[in-house]
Amino acid sequence: MKRFFGVALLTAYLQLLDVVVGKVNKNTLILTRSADDGSITSSLNFSQFLTKEDPEEETPCKFTGGDLVFAHPMDLHPNDKYFDICNLFQKGYELMVDYINNKNCGVLVQGLRYSITLQSYGEDSSKEKAAAIARAIEPTTDFFLAPYTSSISEGVSAVANETNKIMIAPGSYFTSVYENRPASFGVLPLPNLYLLQVLPMLQAAGAKTIHTVYEGGPGKQCESIVPPDGMILQGASPFETGPTKEDFLPLAQNLSMPENDPDVVVTCTYDAACKEWVYAMREVNWSPRAQVFSICIGLETFEEAVGTDAEYLIGMSPWDRSLSIKDSLSGWSPEEFASLFETYSGRSAAYHAALGQATISLIAQAIESSNSLETADVANALQTQTFETAFGKVSFDGNGQNKMDLIATQYNGDSTVEVVYPPEVASTSLIYPMPTWANRDCVRLSECGKINGAYSGKCNSDGTCVCASKSANSFGIGPTAECHEVPVEDYTYIGVGNRVVGYIFVAIQCLSSILCIVWTLHYQNNNVVKMSQPIFLVLIAFGCMVMSISIIPLTIEGDYRYEQNSETGLVTNNKNRDIIALDVACMA
Repeated sequence: MKRFFGVALLTAYLQLLDVVVGKVNKNTLILTRSADDGSITSSLNFSQFLTKEDPEEETPCKFTGGDLVFAHPMDLHPNDKYFDICNLFQKGYELMVDYINNKNCGVLVQGLRYSITLQSYGEDSSKEKAAAIARAIEPTTDFFLAPYTSSISEGVSAVANETNKIMIAPGSYFTSVYENRPASFGVLPLPNLYLLQVLPMLQAAGAKTIHTVYEGGPGKQCESIVPPDGMILQGASPFETGPTKEDFLPLAQNLSMPENDPDVVVTCTYDAACKEWVYAMREVNWSPRAQVFSICIGLETFEEAVGTDAEYLIGMSPWDRSLSIKDSLSGWSPEEFASLFETYSGRSAAYHAALGQATISLIAQAIESSNSLETADVANALQTQTFETAFGKVSFDGNGQNKMDLIATQYNGDSTVEVVYPPEVASTSLIYPMPTWANRDCVRLSECGKINGAYSGKCNSDGTCVCASKSANSFGIGPTAECHEVPVEDYTYIGVGNRVVGYIFVAIQCLSSILCIVWTLHYQNNNVVKMSQPIFLVLIAFGCMVMSISIIPLTIEGDYRYEQNSETGLVTNNKNRDIIALDVACMA
């Protein structure tokens, strides 16, 4: 796929790395990006990489100071657990390194220009391997970049601290990665900042109860939740790392019960589990009034996995391409960076890509601001100054972690991510409560949802179709919802002429019977009439009248002779058993 860009071309050469404590063998994938021609080169031999023999091509820039090596372990193989996110970081790194080398002519320190070489080492999602790589490359590394996740970054941060080198982490927010390590910094904001915008926004919209669902490292965000006054943390559901739909199903079923149904579900998981939670909610046909994810909103892999089910889901994000700011080095706005990134990588620009850009930009800005390559000077600049990047304004707290404000985003009805909070940067309004699955299916899949369709109407919140015409009836729910015009029909099968003839005979017979009864009663004392038994004659006349009157109900039929489809109203080929029973009764 396009999103695997140059890395995918190298997968044929990949082999697993065997890690021995403190040692890296020669089957590690290494990507090098330098100031020569902006290309990626690969090496499977660690020692070969350390002793570079190929001559560099000349560039228009003159690097009088030499070369600065930015090195890092990273998931580089498409089958690695965190490859999709690491790939976003990597492409952001490469774009910014290329800009600094080719447009900015490197970084300027004390009148000398230094080029940047980016060295990326495949660590196969292994914290042991990442730490071993960090120790092995330390002698040739000027600045460390941390891999994705706090647990894997811990070892790299420890090596950087032991050797007194700067480390910048784009995707790690455990405080332990930076604590008592004055040269280690994290661009990803603290987990307790993530919900500061979202929960007050939802409370203002009417939400009252919260339930959290979380796993592993991302769970720190959910564990740090302190509900605003007036909101209740209804429950928390922790899972082992890597939960699947089957793991989530019992919880989704339980939360769907009316007595447990929360207004808001906050899900703090790695990206792979986000789709599994959506699948579980779909299977039990339940969703909360607001579903908040800590990481997945805007990720193309998530969007591809869940399709239009991503609509109306809410995310906590440090970045959006609509933000108004410019990177101090490149001059890129978030929108400009996103466009460049998508053209370069073939992938959508999620905030992880902007984190990658900011990581390189921060080091370069801090080096130039301090006018030094000394760790203490660069660390002091990072600690005391605010830097403008395509990711946003970045400043670090006392523990070296980004303290920038975050934003709340939501997919709209067209599956586009928009900023919904805070109001001063919002591009649209929050949609709360989000539509039910049945309503979404009705809108997208049913005849009811079609504009000016033969069976269209307005989809109700419960997924049924509200018909515009009073003569139309609503049938089905969700994808089968539609409106059908049911005409006023004459249910009789006896022609008008036959009925008129029948009614005339009834009238004649009734009149004759009445005349006969009156005549019999008038002449009941006559010997002839008396001999014929007047009472018997009256009964015969009355019986004839009743028999003729039965013609009237026989001309009325209250149902179809054949059964109707309960949804479409159309007559089927199945005989109506009620009509058969009526026929039998009449014949009896």
